[in-house]
Amino acid sequence: MNHYDLVFFCIENNVDNVRRYYRYYRKFINPRKIIVIGPFKIKKIVDAWSIKEIVFIDEDCIFEHMNYESVKDLIIKRTTDKKAYNRVGWYFQQFLKMAYATICEETDYLVWDADTVPLKKLHTMIGDGRRVFHVKREYNKVYFDTMNRLFRGLKRCEKYSFISEHMLIKKEIMNEIIDAIQNNQAIKGDSFWEKILYAVDKEELCGSGFSEFETYGTYVINRKPKEYVAVKWKSLREGTVFFGNSISERQGHMLSEKYDAISFEKHEAHMRISKLFNHVWARNLIVISLFEGVKELIKRISKKLA
Repeated sequence: MNHYDLVFFCIENNVDNVRRYYRYYRKFINPRKIIVIGPFKIKKIVDAWSIKEIVFIDEDCIFEHMNYESVKDLIIKRTTDKKAYNRVGWYFQQFLKMAYATICEETDYLVWDADTVPLKKLHTMIGDGRRVFHVKREYNKVYFDTMNRLFRGLKRCEKYSFISEHMLIKKEIMNEIIDAIQNNQAIKGDSFWEKILYAVDKEELCGSGFSEFETYGTYVINRKPKEYVAVKWKSLREGTVFFGNSISERQGHMLSEKYDAISFEKHEAHMRISKLFNHVWARNLIVISLFEGVKELIKRISKKLA
């Protein structure tokens, strides 16, 4: 059993995933406990599972004066763009992932996306005691614009991105980050989450103006480089496209030959494409690899044309 808790941040439409994929979390991650954080109305769902290793925590009890409504109020105060109001939950969940460090009982906690399933044993530490960053290739300039307003002198890692479906967070470091943000007198706001929202450019609030994982990872490699080591992570994000809501044990074994995890994201585009690919003929590594190759090619062409 690992020394940390596995922490999910859920809402009503995805909390059932924790129960659906529970056997994968226990087999490949084997945490001390599983923590489900979300609105109080999902507590009855979690309690009904009657799994003693799974504990529910009300999201309104994580950090004083921080809740969905308070985040929404500040976003409304900062912008009249109604598109930003649809991002309230997205920002709030990131703040919860950070704030959990203030109540965490263990040295570390593993944040995990509720729509993602591990396909093989997750290695979060190496022999010399360093923690593992599972990294990908991604870049959003806005994240670093916000980061540079929050901190001085953080240099971006150009080789990879820290954005993933999960992250092992050292409580001590995250609390240090929270304190540093709260002590930044150059930015409006009292608490760390208020200062983050003020640090995001007003025009970017309606999109992706901040990343807790990119911020944490960049802070660590600049200030605590001996704490972590980077390891490449390969996940299939289009699980819904090919498999619907879940996979069989045989399919999981097949996918583990190439992927570390699979995500069942419910994007509208994924649901539309699934009508074409959610069939037996497409559920193999050849077709899936071709699909990913075409997707990557389209992404590169789009960037060049932009």
